[in-house]
Amino acid sequence: MPCKRPSRSFSGILPLEVLCLFLLVSCLLSSVSKSSVLPLMRVAQVIGRVTLNLQDPSFKGGRWLMVNPLDAGQFNDACRQAPALSTQHSLIAYDNIGASDGDIVGIVEGAEATAPFDFPIPIDAITVAIFDSLSYQPPVV
Repeated sequence: MPCKRPSRSFSGILPLEVLCLFLLVSCLLSSVSKSSVLPLMRVAQVIGRVTLNLQDPSFKGGRWLMVNPLDAGQFNDACRQAPALSTQHSLIAYDNIGASDGDIVGIVEGAEATAPFDFPIPIDAITVAIFDSLSYQPPVV
């Protein structure tokens, strides 16, 4: 499966490390009280693309992907299996980093998905990372 990816050039786009750090800092700063829940990056697999005949002009330069969030039991096998529906609801996520079918991506949902943009934008989920590999070992109890 396409989990092992060659290096890419992201001219005009923030490096992924900077973008992830920016999202982490913005999430921490948005936490007003101890009782509020910090937004999380979820891990998902790209299972398809969405074709539009009309979209808001502020989305120029990106595209829409259908992604399935992965649970802990699916992490280790995600890179070895073909993209398929999971037990969780699928999402439509905006992508401007170049993810493709079968890729394992990090997604952020809610108001934090608008953080990379300089202006208000109608978006609820965005891809923020493309993972080369995942390895998960459950904690020993």
